[in-house]
Amino acid sequence: MNICVNRSFKISLIIFTCVLLTACGTSKQFVIDSDPKGALIIQHDKPVIEESFFFNVTYRGETPTQGDALFIGSIETYYFTAEKRGYSPSIQKVTKESDLATITLNLNRIEGVPIETFKKENLLSGKFVLLPADTEVIIHSGVGRLDKKEYSPEISKKVTEDFNGALTMAFTDSQSKQVSVSSDSLKKDWEALAGELKAYLLKLNYKRLNYYSLPPYINAKVAAFKAFSEAAKGQTGSDPSYLLYIWARCISETKGRKIGNVLVGAASTGMAFANPGYYYDPSAFNPDSGTMVVMYVIDANTSEVLYIEPRDFGYDITDPDDLKKVADIVSRFPNIDKKK
Repeated sequence: MNICVNRSFKISLIIFTCVLLTACGTSKQFVIDSDPKGALIIQHDKPVIEESFFFNVTYRGETPTQGDALFIGSIETYYFTAEKRGYSPSIQKVTKESDLATITLNLNRIEGVPIETFKKENLLSGKFVLLPADTEVIIHSGVGRLDKKEYSPEISKKVTEDFNGALTMAFTDSQSKQVSVSSDSLKKDWEALAGELKAYLLKLNYKRLNYYSLPPYINAKVAAFKAFSEAAKGQTGSDPSYLLYIWARCISETKGRKIGNVLVGAASTGMAFANPGYYYDPSAFNPDSGTMVVMYVIDANTSEVLYIEPRDFGYDITDPDDLKKVADIVSRFPNIDKKK
């Protein structure tokens, strides 16, 4: 009897081990280099990298660097793309069958495109024109994982107006080198191009900005921007170096969600304590209101997007006090971490 049980146990253990090894998949590790060196390596599982601020890829750093690929489940292919300013991108496909120790990606020079890129330190001596900001407010309702996130155009419009007012005041109080677009004619021109501009800017990724093969020029993508920027510079009575565009996305929890999460979260904690077999995910009830602010620095003469800085704040800018706090912090740009 015991022999049979032990034998059955051993067979089950072998089967379990095989299943576990299959689930873990195949792993490959290798060195990634490029000619020339200093290219950004992006790892992705689709042939084409989606042009989006939010697209989730793995950045392996500048060459030479380390790469690895874990083939698990239905994943059978990875792509490694090398990007460097002034060079055409190069891509290498890696599969389960690939036998390699080093990947070397050769990049071809694009004549006439400068390889030098912008440095944040240059902002310290520049003068800005503060462009109208745009905000998106996402209302988060429900309890725990039984939730819903929904964009609110009405609240977004109200918060955008309030945020622009707070930013203008904060930048004016903070330092004299920033001015804002204020004339009625410019505001109308801005309304006509704002949507197209936002759509283009949200396609840019801040980690790739200095590595794009070609500098991202807004004038090449947004037809009305050149005339608007010239008019905006003329309004200042001087020659500003940069245009500053600010985009924000706020996640705002409803009062019902906040109260429900406290009550249901407390009850779930008690049930998990009394019944060890009860599954409980405490993160489902954590507060998640907050605001992401992204600052785009644009060359006032060429329209090149020079610098992108995203920041996350634990403030809900649908609340007037939180909105003012965020505006005050952002007004320190480019020295946001430096207190007034």
